[in-house]
Formats: sequence, C-alpha cells, structure tokens
Amino acid sequence: MDVLVFGLNLLQMTFILSFFNWIVYITVFYISIFLVTLTMLDVFYVSYAISKKKFSYLWPIRTLRSVCGLFVTALFQPLTELFFSIMDCETNDDGVSVNSVAQDIVCWEGLHLFYSASTIIVTSMFLTIALTIANIYFDISWNDDNPTDKISSEADVTQIYRKIVCLFAFTFFGDEEYKWILIFMLLYASAGFYYDMMYERPYLNQVMNIVWAMAAGIYLWTNVILLMYNILSFSDFCGGIELCLITYPLICLIIFFIPNPLQQKLMTPFKDLANGYDCFNHIRYFVFLASHDTIKNRIALEGYIKKQYELDSSSLIKYNQSFLKKEKEKEQEKKSKKVKVNQEQKLMEHAFELFKKALIKFPKCTFLRIQCALFLLEKINNKNWALRQLLKAEKRNPSFTEQFLIYRFKRVIEEEMVESSEHNPGANLDIVSALAYQNHRQHWESYMEATAQLHTKFWEYLSENTTDLSKLSEVGSEINTTLALIEEHWSRMERYKQIPARIIRLYAGFLEQVLNDKEGSRDLLKTVAEANGVIDDEMYTMDSKEEYQEINKFAEGGCGVIIASGDTNIGKITKVNMSLCSIFGYGKSDLIGKYISILLPQLYIETHKKLLEDGSEKEEERTTYKESHVYGKHTSGYIMAIDKTIKAFPSIVNNWQYVVCIKNDKKKSDGMVATVFVDKELYITDVSFRTTLSLS
Repeated sequence: MDVLVFGLNLLQMTFILSFFNWIVYITVFYISIFLVTLTMLDVFYVSYAISKKKFSYLWPIRTLRSVCGLFVTALFQPLTELFFSIMDCETNDDGVSVNSVAQDIVCWEGLHLFYSASTIIVTSMFLTIALTIANIYFDISWNDDNPTDKISSEADVTQIYRKIVCLFAFTFFGDEEYKWILIFMLLYASAGFYYDMMYERPYLNQVMNIVWAMAAGIYLWTNVILLMYNILSFSDFCGGIELCLITYPLICLIIFFIPNPLQQKLMTPFKDLANGYDCFNHIRYFVFLASHDTIKNRIALEGYIKKQYELDSSSLIKYNQSFLKKEKEKEQEKKSKKVKVNQEQKLMEHAFELFKKALIKFPKCTFLRIQCALFLLEKINNKNWALRQLLKAEKRNPSFTEQFLIYRFKRVIEEEMVESSEHNPGANLDIVSALAYQNHRQHWESYMEATAQLHTKFWEYLSENTTDLSKLSEVGSEINTTLALIEEHWSRMERYKQIPARIIRLYAGFLEQVLNDKEGSRDLLKTVAEANGVIDDEMYTMDSKEEYQEINKFAEGGCGVIIASGDTNIGKITKVNMSLCSIFGYGKSDLIGKYISILLPQLYIETHKKLLEDGSEKEEERTTYKESHVYGKHTSGYIMAIDKTIKAFPSIVNNWQYVVCIKNDKKKSDGMVATVFVDKELYITDVSFRTTLSLS
C-alpha cells in the first residue's frame, strides 16, 4: 500500500522537488518561466507575422503547434502546481514563515518577493495561453474516423477551470482544518466532469465518449469512496483503496450498459426540443446511425423513421421509410455498394432538412449554424451553402471560440472554391502550407525589388567617368545572389500552389524590363495564355498586329472562351480556357473535339444548329459581334443563365471559326429564379438547380 501511495505522490511536481535542494528547485522554476515566456513571445511573433503575411522563419509556427497541445494536457498540472508552490508558505517550529517545499527560504523577504511577483505574472500568462488553446485548439469534424475529433471545446475549458480552482485550494488550503471543504470540492469537480463526459458527449466518436465516461465515472467513484472513508474515520474501516480497486470494473460495466443519452434526444419529437444544442444532438445521433451500417443501428434508425412518420408525414420521411423497407426485403441488393451509398445520401439529405427546421426554430444559435456549415461541407459537399451559413453566423455575435471556427472554415472553403484540386493543387493547403506560400511570395517580391535597385546602381557606377571595377564586381555579385534567391523562392511557390496569372505577368515584366530576358518573359506569358484563353497566333492568319490585339482584347476579361469550327465540322469545339471549364464544370479533355451542343439545353439544340448553318452561308454574319442573354447546360444536368458574345475570326485550319466569350455573373443572372423548359408536348426537358430547391 505504501508503494501505491508513493507512486501516486510521484505525479506531484512539488513532491519530487522536495527531495532536492533550493538550487534545483529554483532552476526548474526558471526553466519553466523561460518556456512560458518563450511561448508567449512565439505567439506574438506568429500573430504579427500572420497580420503582415510574411515569415522570416517557419519553425516558430511549427513549434507553437507542437507546444500548444502539451500546455493543456501533460504540462498543465505540473507547471501550475510549480508556480503556485513558490508562494505556498508554512510556519516552522521557530515560528518563521518559510516556503513549504524549500524549508530554508524565508517567505516574503528578499528574493522571495521577486520570485512571487514573477510567479504571479508568469502564472497569469500561462493560464491565459492554456485557456485560449483549450478554446480553439481542437479538431472538429462530422467524420468520426479520428477519435480525437470533438463537437466543441466547452468540456475541456470547464475542466481546466476546475483544475485551477482545485490546485489553488490544495496548495494554499491543504491543512487538516480544510479537509471537508477540499473533499466536497473534489466531489463537485468530479461530478461535473462525469456529467460532461456522460451526458454532453463532447467527442464525435462514440467509443471515445464511452472511454472518457468510464474514466470520469472512476474519478467520481473514487471521490465518493474518499468521502465515505472520512465519514467512517472514527471506526476501524481502512479498506478504502481496496474497495476502489475491486469496484472499478463494476463501475465500467455499469457505464458501458447505460443507454446512450443521445438516443433519448433522437426519439424526442423535434418540435419539443428545448434549444439549439438539443437539436444538434438529435441530428448528430441520426447522422451517426446513418453513417454506421450495423444491425443495431439499422433497427434504431428504422424505429426513428417510423416514429417521425407518425408525427410528421412529410414526403421525405415517407420516402426514407419506404426505402428502408425495400432494403429489408431485398437482402441481396443491400450488399450492393451502390445501393448503400444511395441510401446514406438520402438520409444525409433528411439530416439537412432537420438542420433547416432547427435554424428556423433557433435562428440566433450560432453553434447550430456553424455545425450546419460543417455538415454541408463534409457530408453534402456543398461549399457555397456552407459559406452562406458561416457568413450568417458571423453576424450573430459569435463567441470567441465560434469566431475562430468561422474564420478557420471560411479560409478552408474560400481556398477550395478558387479552383478544383485538379487544376489548382494548392487549393486544399493547410494553414502552415498557406503561410509558407505567402512567406515565399513576400521574399520573392522583395528580392525582385532589390535586384531592380542593384541594376540601377550598377548602371550608375558604369556611367561614371572613372569606372570602379571593384564596385561593379561587388554589385554584380549581389545581383547574382538575389537572382538565385528569386528563382529559389519562385520554385518553392510553384510547389505549394498554382501561381495566379497576375503574379506570372509580374515576373514576366521583371524578366523583360530588368533582366532583358524577352524569351523567358514570353515563355511565362505563354503559360498565362494557355490557362486563360489568350489566342495562339499559330491558329490564326492575321494581316496586321492590330487585328491580333483585337482578338486578344475580345477574349480577355475573365470570361469563358470557346473556339469552335465554323467551316468544316461546323460547331465542333477546338479550344477552350479554364474559365469556361469552371463555368460548366467540365475538364478541357471533356469538351475539345465535342460539338458545342453539349453545352446547350435540349430546347436550343435544333435551333442553334440551323443558325450555325445559316451563318456559314452569310459572310457578313461572321464579322458582327452578337451579344445575348441565354441559357447553358452544366455538366450536372442543370441549366443556368449566361451572357455570351460571339464573333468569327479567320483560321488557317478551318478557314474561319467562331470565338465565343461566356460570362456567368451571379449578380446579374437570374440564379435565384426557378427555370423550367418544356417542349411542345409540355414534357419537361430541362430545369435549373433553383427549381429542385423550390420543389423540395
């Protein structure tokens, strides 16, 4: 038993330091102060560097990310206990107030005053860092593959507050006379921890929730035994530790078989849920059942759908109910992966409907809106709707933690929406990689500016009457160094992200105007032309430079460009740019060689074909600009409003060809209007995306 007590005491920093002298004690104290101060300076540096979008070094942010987790887990209790112990004093046999750990140090005299003042400042810094980290440093997701993903940080932050209060009480009020206060304080802290783990279920992974609920249950039961032991202290009872060890397995079994409290939330009628957090738990457990296809979950899910159908016979619930019945009758089909995917998709759509009902009922609940945005991002894969929810949550006075989550997911969504990962490998950059790209770009621009200044200085020295060769050599060496750094940072920028066209044009201008490298400049501009649709001179026959510039002017401005044959194989696509692919959702290889009718609603195809044939016979039609507001057909099958401008240009291959500039300006288009196309027999041929939303 003594060995067990000694082992438990080894978990206390002050107990370990009591075996050493004052020199060791104060050395550990200084090291801890240095660690906390360095972390605080690192926070200031990273914050400043992020605001300026420029890092001289990247190791501080990587170090900060590694240290953050330790400050709220393994290092929190030892460091807090160490800082508190500096000010913990007791009266010795001579009636002198001395430090409780280092008995030879007199309290509140000489250096102890300095140590105490330093401790108050550093402890405040440390607790501020720890609470901030606990609020924002956690993984949040709707995919429970990672067992550490959490719903929120509220349970962690509350537990840190409990630890601070308990450590303070045990350090400064650890005498026998305060025994009962300390016992009830431990009992209250453990009961709160058990409630958070058992009923709030902060982890998305249900196994992790059960494990932590067991740990919290053991912690609570230990304090209950401690209370019983002290109540019976007048008797001969001395088996408190043995009773704990014997009953721990029983406590774990009881917690394991207690029904999941989230299941009760799921079975509560949606209209009877009291707040947004209850609505979230209702949806959360539904998504858990839908995402884990087991017999137990399937039975619970079918029971839920039957009960909800009795309360609300909406078409979506009815469809899901009949869908599950059909699956039950066809066990062989159920093994089909395609059927499972379709089933889960329908259930996720129902979960989204529940989110919409919850947000109508509790529109001011920012937590619910942020979770809805994350659900749309991960389960529905709709970045536009997710971003809308985040923007709405931003206007609802979110808390500090919620502000951080909104900023974090807005950055993720906005980066992913620039271009798909196929054409923009850097769209899914994590925060460290994004900062690294910005860092290299800042250095690259500063070195280009320095190189331009060095060239100016070089020519000034060269134009002097008496040329100083040593100065020219020195400047020339600096120019070579900066040029090497420019190329190095440029190559690193290319690893992180596809470089925007305006940055490429800037570099091309530098090569031509500063380095007089016209060939290198032209090669860079050619990459911009391939990405943005600037017309290749090899495909056209031009009588003058002005006509070439006219075509480029027609094709620029961020519009989607299609070049289609106008003579042989009329209407066949020969060239497109990435803007066009982005508008219609195709890749270049999907369009080149196909006829332009692939981008048209069914209602337009025959009429469009006749217009092309008529236009090919009228030469005056080929040189006239034609602007119009029409409809195109996205790769998803939905139609959308677009603005197009068309003109014919000469061509070496096809004698002449059409160049079409297409824009999809959402502010001007009728994207908020539900559009339906029908043929002569009133059969629906095409619909817009807004139509499906209006009818759902």
